[in-house]
Amino acid sequence: MQENLQAWMLKLERRDDRGLAFGEAFYPYSQIFRFACARASILAGLGVVPGQTAGVVLGTGLELVTTLLGIWLAGAVPVCLPPPGRFAGARQRTRALVRMLRSASCRQVVAEPGVAAWLSEEGLEIPALELPSRGEGGPCRRFPDPDPDEVALIQFSSGTTREPAPIALTHRNVRSNLESILQMLPGGPDRHGCVSWLPFHHDMGLIGSFLCSIAGQANLTLLSPQEFAFRPARWLQALSRTRATISSAPNFALAACLERIRDHDLEGLDLSAWEIALVGAEPVQLATLDRFSERFAPCGFRREALTPVYGLAEATLAVTFSAFGQGPRAQRIDPETGAVPGSRALVSVGRPLPGVQVEVRRRGRPVPEGLAGSVHVRGASVMKGYLGLPERTRAVLRDGWLDTGDRGLWHCGELYLCGRNKDLLIVQGRNHDPGAVEEAVVGLGVLRSAAFSAEDETRGTESLYLLVEQSRIDGTAPDLARRARDAVIRATGLVPEAVHILEPGALPCTTSGKVRRSAARQQFFQGRLIPVGSSFRDGK
Repeated sequence: MQENLQAWMLKLERRDDRGLAFGEAFYPYSQIFRFACARASILAGLGVVPGQTAGVVLGTGLELVTTLLGIWLAGAVPVCLPPPGRFAGARQRTRALVRMLRSASCRQVVAEPGVAAWLSEEGLEIPALELPSRGEGGPCRRFPDPDPDEVALIQFSSGTTREPAPIALTHRNVRSNLESILQMLPGGPDRHGCVSWLPFHHDMGLIGSFLCSIAGQANLTLLSPQEFAFRPARWLQALSRTRATISSAPNFALAACLERIRDHDLEGLDLSAWEIALVGAEPVQLATLDRFSERFAPCGFRREALTPVYGLAEATLAVTFSAFGQGPRAQRIDPETGAVPGSRALVSVGRPLPGVQVEVRRRGRPVPEGLAGSVHVRGASVMKGYLGLPERTRAVLRDGWLDTGDRGLWHCGELYLCGRNKDLLIVQGRNHDPGAVEEAVVGLGVLRSAAFSAEDETRGTESLYLLVEQSRIDGTAPDLARRARDAVIRATGLVPEAVHILEPGALPCTTSGKVRRSAARQQFFQGRLIPVGSSFRDGK
């Protein structure tokens, strides 16, 4: 057997003591493997052949897991995409799904019946496969044995600044990243368990939680993203109930816990077993980490568990990890001059994983420690390229080095991120990081925010705008706008032209929850984002 993902999956066949849990239902890996074998046989009978790409549009659950593993066992290439849901905007999300399925060159798609009908109505030409209810089937037949350099997985770029692109990852890419992550775990993967609500269409959910658990044969409890969205307390309650040691989340998820978990939800909550709380996928804000550790310390949560990390889909997932058990490190650094102390508290995302190289460059050359530049990454986990997009691939991938589009700097051998190159604010001729502006309003009852600049023809310069989602609709929007404006001035010295308060969920986001600043700017000036309260430069 070659060094591919199938080799790890075949090891699940005799693992009866570890497995996956969905709510109260537990399935040993040996049973999961038998379900996946049956799925692989069914898929092959329906025309799924080795090397073909198959879309998977299913919600988190046993059907998703066994279908995904079945596609791999059949030698095909899965693409996990988010179901459109049943709420406002579902048709628009369905049209986006059709575009993604086409760009990934999918030959079939496995989807829930209702979703399959919508996809067909939106003009999708490929067949939607209807799979029978799961069964354990007969003995597992011999499966294809892909070469390590064949494509194993298609996942999409985050789409924060442009249309998401299909990323082709080989078996070698994925295995390399998983091996580096597992190598980092204290005591080895066998002593850990995981809880995850992260969606499978996001690398942190698919690679970081699901495939890491499969490769390490660790227990994994899965919640759906909807369960977390409706009631964030369920995530922490699952950690308390299962005594899991590892769970990952973006910064906004910690903020959601702070805003929406009430004191009565903390009764009986025990987070003392949670050793590694990986925080990544979007900018990590020190104020959020501080408030989270303080709020949940009475429940046994230790600040030392907070582990800021950095990664991106083009590098499979993980690039840098903070040291486990250390807790978050932060420095006040001026990214332009390297001066310490600087104007903004940046959070370290640690050091490169084994086998991963990271450089910070300006004009194509590495810069000294303390100066910000473009973050470049090289290693065995870096993508083969964007599928069917050779020019876009050449623009970011040269001589094995990936231009991530992120800005960062080194300090004492650790990487600190300070924004996206394309999101830089230009105000009065100077560059400013939008993250510094957005961080200023953390703790004011804010869910998300988006800072951007726009040309002011009257004043002959660029002006700063800030859009803020309030956490609840309670009539306090005008006051929140004034407080947010004052907080930005105090923290950055910049005076916003306007601060506009939006209803919860109004800001455009990627499927992983990152705010799309450029899209927010466009929608605002098109009149598609309607403020419920505002504060302006003149104080009105």
